[in-house]
Amino acid sequence: MKTKLLLICLLLYSSHVFAESSLPPCVGEDHKMWTNCYGTYELITNTEKKYLRKFSGEFGSTPGFREGKGNSKVYINGKFYLEYIGEFENNIPHGQGAYTYDDGSTYVGELKDNKYHGQGAWTSPGGDTWVGEFKENKMNGQGTVTYVKGNTYVGELKDNKRNGQGTMTWGDDKYVGAWQNNLPHGQGTYIWKSGSKYVGEWQDGDKHGKGTYTHHDGEQHITTWVKDKRNGIGTFVYKEGDSKCQEWINNTRYDCETPGLAEEKDRKLNQAMNCYRNNSDNSKKKLMRPHVDVLSKMWKNMNDHADSIAGPSEQTHKQMIEISNTILQLGGC
Repeated sequence: MKTKLLLICLLLYSSHVFAESSLPPCVGEDHKMWTNCYGTYELITNTEKKYLRKFSGEFGSTPGFREGKGNSKVYINGKFYLEYIGEFENNIPHGQGAYTYDDGSTYVGELKDNKYHGQGAWTSPGGDTWVGEFKENKMNGQGTVTYVKGNTYVGELKDNKRNGQGTMTWGDDKYVGAWQNNLPHGQGTYIWKSGSKYVGEWQDGDKHGKGTYTHHDGEQHITTWVKDKRNGIGTFVYKEGDSKCQEWINNTRYDCETPGLAEEKDRKLNQAMNCYRNNSDNSKKKLMRPHVDVLSKMWKNMNDHADSIAGPSEQTHKQMIEISNTILQLGGC
């Protein structure tokens, strides 16, 4: 509603600005000498491209300088390029005005030194509309973007990109939260048409960090997310309300650690590593090396992400025990 009101106000104000001038007609054929009058002239500013300007409007106290209300059309090689209707200052568009371009795009609103600056409404060649605050020809600040496909964004923008807090709606899906470079980034909530929702951290458009996914039937997954996949120790809440500890590895759910399994894993891992380091048979070490690399990587992940990706879960410990046994078998230890 606010978007429509702003657009209507801008158009009404523009109509007032573009009304007939009260200044007297300009005298003489040389527009560069005109002052404090209303006149019309044509000027070719680039003979190579035949850059033609047709201007009708007001001139101020500086000879030849457009000042006040006016209409300027530009043609390149005989073809329409743009039209500006609005206010001029120091011979350039400045104040309230409206641009129409050859590609069908338009801008109605405030300008500063011939740049979109202030409140305005821009319509893209494809039909998207951007209404809100502009700075240096780009949307910067609070705005509303309505896409031709029906999607909408209401919130903060920086240099024409969604940055800051905002709400994006895609049909019946909605995201409310922080944005960075057009993508959900930071804390936010995504609600699907089905009623399912995710509340938590985002990174570059992916669910990433601590978050809670609630299925439309009431089931909940409270855990850590890595690049849009559940990875880490968390809580699985049944729709009936019961809950239990779970670990997710790339969206696959496992029961949490079995007592004593961690100690068994540590014992087997030490045996396997000693077997590899102390083995003098290079052919055996060559066979063992790929498994040692996998085991080392898993161990590093456990230390780097003790509460996340490779936490002390039953599945993780069993995998490491199995790999350790393979190393021991290959090494003949």
